[in-house]
Amino acid sequence: MYADARGVIDDINEKLASEGASEYLERLKAVGRGENPFPVNVVSVPGKAAWETRGDLIYITLPPSEGVTGPQWIEYFDEQDIKLSDDAKAVLQSEAFRPTAPGFVHRIVALRATFWKKDSERTTKAIQAEGLLRKWLELHPEAVCIIRKCFSDKQLEKMGLLWIVGIHKPIEVDGYPRFLGVDCCGGGGWLSASWAGPGNRWSDDGAFAWSLPQENQS
Repeated sequence: MYADARGVIDDINEKLASEGASEYLERLKAVGRGENPFPVNVVSVPGKAAWETRGDLIYITLPPSEGVTGPQWIEYFDEQDIKLSDDAKAVLQSEAFRPTAPGFVHRIVALRATFWKKDSERTTKAIQAEGLLRKWLELHPEAVCIIRKCFSDKQLEKMGLLWIVGIHKPIEVDGYPRFLGVDCCGGGGWLSASWAGPGNRWSDDGAFAWSLPQENQS
């Protein structure tokens, strides 16, 4: 028990010494007052997208799909000066990337990476298992592109995130499984593709996204 408590205290001290210390301290104060440290925040842009935070969860409703193909997404992102990693471009060029029918609406739930308190526990295998436990569905890769189109880096930061990774059926690039994701970690908006190996460990400054089951899409 003492060892576990000591580990929590060390983790708190580390975060209080980080760049985001002031925000983290406010959340600690909220916990001390018995309040939700992640207050509900609803943002809706007519005809575009809407998102709502509920503790560790972020619910996102995207505008209807326009049936954009992978190569068309590449062209769009180039025009918008959104950066594409080489692996992300390869995913979009893959035969495994196929758009949904025009008009399809993606309703998404994203789980903050801070749900896992220890870095050693925040592995792809554990993340996928959590999604299965909650009966969430694999996200369609197209949804990640629409997220990148709809949300600026500032909006991601307003959610308290530096990245969102889609937990979809991995798409292989040069023999390695990849998840598409959006991030603002490298100086401007990016669409990237992260290694999706089961033992891959993830940082705690983003969120993982799934599709909501039909019965929850109300």
